[in-house]
Amino acid sequence: MGENDVQGCMYGVILAGGTGSRMGSDIPKQFLMLDGKPLLQYSIEAFDDSEADGFIIVVNDIYRERCEDMIRIAGTEKFAGFAPNGSERVWSVKNGLDKVKDVCKEDGNVCVLIHDGARPMITPELINECIRTVRTTGACVPAVELKDTVKLVGDDMYVRDTPDRSMLRAVQTPQCFDLNVILDAYGGYESARNDAADFVPTDDASLVERFSKTRVLLIPGDENNIKVTTPVDMERLGGRDMS
Repeated sequence: MGENDVQGCMYGVILAGGTGSRMGSDIPKQFLMLDGKPLLQYSIEAFDDSEADGFIIVVNDIYRERCEDMIRIAGTEKFAGFAPNGSERVWSVKNGLDKVKDVCKEDGNVCVLIHDGARPMITPELINECIRTVRTTGACVPAVELKDTVKLVGDDMYVRDTPDRSMLRAVQTPQCFDLNVILDAYGGYESARNDAADFVPTDDASLVERFSKTRVLLIPGDENNIKVTTPVDMERLGGRDMS
């Protein structure tokens, strides 16, 4: 146990506020059905079966009733409330963090596990491994090795470089942090936005990497833990055992 050791309350922040525009669907992708259940319900059930103390859901108000139905069907007692989605993912996450801070204000040290609701293959086992790791590091993210060679290109699409694949990883969720660490990183981001206009955070860890002294540890992820983004992803999941 080192100086970044973290104990205390563990809460999931499940993001369900996306529009899913690349799916070409009339409803957000997290509400699409897979084997008789909405994608989001798989994440709800995984967090319910995990060692997390609770979870909140970030969602547009118009879809809250759908989420309430899923919570009722899951029979979970870990649901701790909703937070509104933001104009961009980064602000949806911030709303979720603020909700957790409010829920856990008397619980001392708090860690958050930020998860994309469109990753239905998340397992309680991976969530539990994230919990165990973030307790001792303050920041961790599951990731998998790349199978394909990656090329760095310019605007003209000519190759500029071929990075060493052995040093690259594809990150997944849940991305996990001490609540104070990620909130401080958001504070740094908001303060520096005018001076760092070219910086667009594509995940939660990138904020901590840039605006915190806490190092982010990568842990083994799960190759099945894919994010549903396009219809091809739904076809891929349709051939898997979702029981």
